[in-house]
Amino acid sequence: MYDLNLDNAHHSLTEDESEKAKRLGVASRRSPVINLKEFLPESMSIDDLREYLLKEIFEVDNLDDIEVYHMTDKDWQIIDQRMLETYGTDEWNYGRNPGYYHYVAQDFTAGRLGINYTVRDGQVVHLKFNPSFEVDGDLKQVETTLIGKSPTLDIIERAIKNGKLRNIDFSQLTNFLNQFLND
Repeated sequence: MYDLNLDNAHHSLTEDESEKAKRLGVASRRSPVINLKEFLPESMSIDDLREYLLKEIFEVDNLDDIEVYHMTDKDWQIIDQRMLETYGTDEWNYGRNPGYYHYVAQDFTAGRLGINYTVRDGQVVHLKFNPSFEVDGDLKQVETTLIGKSPTLDIIERAIKNGKLRNIDFSQLTNFLNQFLND
């Protein structure tokens, strides 16, 4: 954002505080939104920023040197067709639901780690990790080890060891998986 009212943005983007407190335990002060204006020369307006970005993107010295393309009726027909067939579908907008019933996430030192999962009749049926960070290790191996099994503490610990995860705390991940897979 260039010059956004951060209080309004924070209010619009923030989850319910009681839910957040249950999830995190400790309130975070980091904002997901910043104003670029704070990091630019004081004299740079939003129009100046736009002009600067366009010149950099198109590698020109003058905005008049940027080639303008005018959409034809055929272009619009192609766009409308793709909207109808692909981009306007629930699968495109919300993702394909592979059968997961639950989603939970937790903050780790390396970043946020979410899991989509289904436990049926005491066995892990579906499990997919969704890290917001680069994992040093093999989460796929953890998933494979747990799917089809009853998620006992011993099996969860073995699965995590099989994944050889170096940047996710073993105890924290064990407790996280044990709490939700056995809920």
